[in-house]
Amino acid sequence: MREILKTTGHTAILVTHNQAEAFAIADRIGVMAKGRIAQWDTPYNLHHNPADAFVRDFIRREALEEQREQALARGR
Repeated sequence: MREILKTTGHTAILVTHNQAEAFAIADRIGVMAKGRIAQWDTPYNLHHNPADAFVRDFIRREALEEQREQALARGR
């Protein structure tokens, strides 16, 4: 999808609850909290420069879930 959009020069808005998908496709991501945008930024900045504790914890939570699933799959 990203390549098609880049090639054609089109802009799209994708709503997803899957962080991995958002980070793979998007040039910019909006993290929402209580119906408002907490941070609208690049994937890099969301990860390295979260605007506040909510964004930091939200981004970190999925990484921790992935690590937990990998550990469980290894029998730990």
